[in-house]
Order: sequence, then structure tokens, then C-alpha cells
Amino acid sequence: MDGTLVDSFNLISDSYDFAVGALPEERLGRVRMPTSPGTLEEALGRGVPASDVPQAVEKFHNYFEKNFDSNASVFPGIRRSLVALRRRGVELAVFTGQTRRATQITLQRTDLAKFFGRIVTANDVSEPKPSPEGLKIVMEGLGADPDGTVYIGDDPDDVNASRRAGVKTAAALWGSIRREELLALQPDFTFGQPTQVQLLSSWTLR
Repeated sequence: MDGTLVDSFNLISDSYDFAVGALPEERLGRVRMPTSPGTLEEALGRGVPASDVPQAVEKFHNYFEKNFDSNASVFPGIRRSLVALRRRGVELAVFTGQTRRATQITLQRTDLAKFFGRIVTANDVSEPKPSPEGLKIVMEGLGADPDGTVYIGDDPDDVNASRRAGVKTAAALWGSIRREELLALQPDFTFGQPTQVQLLSSWTLR
């Protein structure tokens, strides 16, 4: 979702900095926070004492929500591609490493929630990506066949989760901040622009 549907990496990093009370010279910046492995709680636990993590999670979400409209946006071409795929009868879902609360804020504020028949977040799985658990939950919920499923993502963990779930992989290069690592994994499909996703259809996945 982040880096694929919505450009929100700067907002995520700023929300993290606010939550842990980082000074300007201590801030993680654009690259590190969005690609930190594990859950939000684990990431925040590297910046505050364990006893302060619940409060930091709340601060993260409050900042994220308050500043979303001015610091995040849907990537150009995403909405058009989603409309085209839905008209073609392609079932769409979201599996994100973001929290349920941040996912709800993102999809509601951008009016993208209506496109997806299933939404699975970090709060819905016991293991984060690259575990395939979330993808399996999505497919089970939609009654989808792995052979006819593709997972589009901007991070190497997305490709690895896809392969472990037995589905095809697609790299969303337009929002990736780990582009070279992503390409090194040789995904099944590579898209430089969101509008190229429209090329996917049932026959390309078989």
C-alpha cells in the first residue's frame, strides 16, 4: 500500500520521529523507517523504552492522521488502473505491513477502500512479511487460486512473500526506495508506472 498505492513514506518517517521524540539530527529520514523489518511496535521499541511503546504507537497514529492530507497522496495513475482492473472483473485486495488504524486512515482519506474486496494489515497476521501468511489470508477470503494471483509491491519483502505464497510477483518501481534490491530478485512483472498495471489480466497470470 505505502509506496505502491500511496506516496506516504515521508509521512511515516515523520510520524515515527514524532512518536519517539527524535531531535532533527537524530531523525531516521526517508529510507530507514518505512523499510524497517517487523511491526510498528518493534520499530518504535528501537527508539523508546519498552514501557513507552504503547504511548508511542498512539502518538504515531495521531500524527499520521493529523498530517495525512498535507503529506501523503495517491500516486498518479493508480486510480485509473484500479478502475480499469475492476471493470475487467479482476478481484483486488490489499495486504500491507502497515497497522490497521493507519491503513484505514490511508484508504478512507484517499477514497481507495471501495476498490478492494479484502484488506489484510499487520494486525491481522502473526508474522510480518516476508511471511506469506497475509497473502494466504487474502486468497482464502477471496477464494483465489495462487496460479491466478499476482502481488504487486515496492519492497523485496513483497517479492519474497509472494514466492513463499506461490503467487506471481510484480515490482512497483514508481514508489520503491529499494529499487535495485527489488530488481535483483527478478520479479515476474516489472512496472515503471502505475498505469502499466492495467496490462495485467486473467490470461497474463496463467
